[in-house]
Amino acid sequence: MHALGEAGSVVLVITFGYVCCLAAWLAFKSRTLLPESGHRAAVVTVLTLPFLLVRIIYFLLLEYGPLRFNPATGDIGILVGMGLLMEIIIVMLLLVARDVAEPVMPSFFAKHMVYDDLESPGN
Repeated sequence: MHALGEAGSVVLVITFGYVCCLAAWLAFKSRTLLPESGHRAAVVTVLTLPFLLVRIIYFLLLEYGPLRFNPATGDIGILVGMGLLMEIIIVMLLLVARDVAEPVMPSFFAKHMVYDDLESPGN
């Protein structure tokens, strides 16, 4: 079973490297294929990769490192800093990337402004 765990860790690292290369290529080399908002969203997505790298390093330290990385008996600061905080930052950046690619609020406000103009007593 230990060999399968090591193989899974190797596959995780290789897959992360492949995803990093793919995201960097999409963000920097394919500007002509994406609209401006899609390019900005791809760049913001690339910004999440260092935080994901910290999560992967934390996972590997959890599996193969000293006991202070154990979430049950180890240092709570490491768990919060390398685990929870990185996850929150990743989610926030991905939500920003989604908002950059397809803004939700401007269309929401535009619809309400049009309806307010139609319902105004001056018309």
